[in-house]
Amino acid sequence: MFVETKPPVYNVKILILNNDYITIDTIANNVSEKLAQELAKDKPTQLNFSYYTTTRIFKPDYELKIRPGEDIQKWKFRIKDYINRSIRDTVLISLENQKINDLVIKFLSDALSDKNPENTFYVITGTFPECYDYESKKTLINSIKELSIKRKNGQPIKLISALVDARKKVEKEIQDSLIATNKFDLKRLDVDLESERKCVPLDLPNVFCIFFDKFTSPNSKEVLEFLTKQISSRFFVTFWNDGPKNGVTLLYLSRGMDSTEFFNTASAMTKCNWTSLNFLFKQALHQISKLPDTVYKHLVFVGKFPETQNEKILKKDLWDSFSKIRNLFWYHYLPKVDKPGQFERNVFPILKKYYKINVSTNYVLN
Repeated sequence: MFVETKPPVYNVKILILNNDYITIDTIANNVSEKLAQELAKDKPTQLNFSYYTTTRIFKPDYELKIRPGEDIQKWKFRIKDYINRSIRDTVLISLENQKINDLVIKFLSDALSDKNPENTFYVITGTFPECYDYESKKTLINSIKELSIKRKNGQPIKLISALVDARKKVEKEIQDSLIATNKFDLKRLDVDLESERKCVPLDLPNVFCIFFDKFTSPNSKEVLEFLTKQISSRFFVTFWNDGPKNGVTLLYLSRGMDSTEFFNTASAMTKCNWTSLNFLFKQALHQISKLPDTVYKHLVFVGKFPETQNEKILKKDLWDSFSKIRNLFWYHYLPKVDKPGQFERNVFPILKKYYKINVSTNYVLN
């Protein structure tokens, strides 16, 4: 006799670690797209979402149901849209190593205590801290082993890793330890960055360069001279650009190989369009605002701002947020052949007058 099986109803329990990257549009889209594809595979009629995160953020449970007659593509799109909105927060979360471990252990302990896990997905997303050290990793892996011993063999727990920048010596070793317990059916849906995040010594200045133009090696040499003269002979630099090298980082210690790497990276920048500025500035705000107040932060615009008829694409609340960041210093470097454009002339004086943001330049703004 044929027994009709009902389409599944799944519980989706999401652990959100540090959220500094998943609030960036491109990364949030990537994470939500991958998760939607995975969650919709068995054509569920309902997904019940709940969250694990810091107490600073309240996320209500949510039931997402398929609509009568809705095809699978539209259902996937609605799942993606919901996840995309749910993982973004206006509150920036940057937890220390011990608090990250506490959250992960609580999440995994609940998963391992689940007696009927067949209709539940456990999802980990966000990032581990840049400076998540060996001792923290060792402590977490040992806790995972101890927790897993307590669970009797049974249905494997469906665990999805949708981490941002799962590094080989950090996150991937933790994932491997989960697989080794034989208690988890782990699906890796991690999102890579252009280059791995690095742990920056807190005594070095943090330099963030937004490149608006293509640069040749001679131009790049002038940029480096500007940075070492204005900031320091040793610094940690992040390159931001509307191109494939966005997010590349470099530890510059005045060695010959450092200069070569800087020139090669700067020369790979692409010309930026005005419509990309909103993304680049939001990316800058997310990254810089998570640093401690005591750390010196240097935001450098490199090249001529794209021409536009509407400077208001960069909203007032963006400048308000930037103005509240302590020890943030602003610069603009223009090649000698260029002259200040409309944005520099119109916006820089407003930033100085109303937001107390003073942009140091290598030119005179009349």
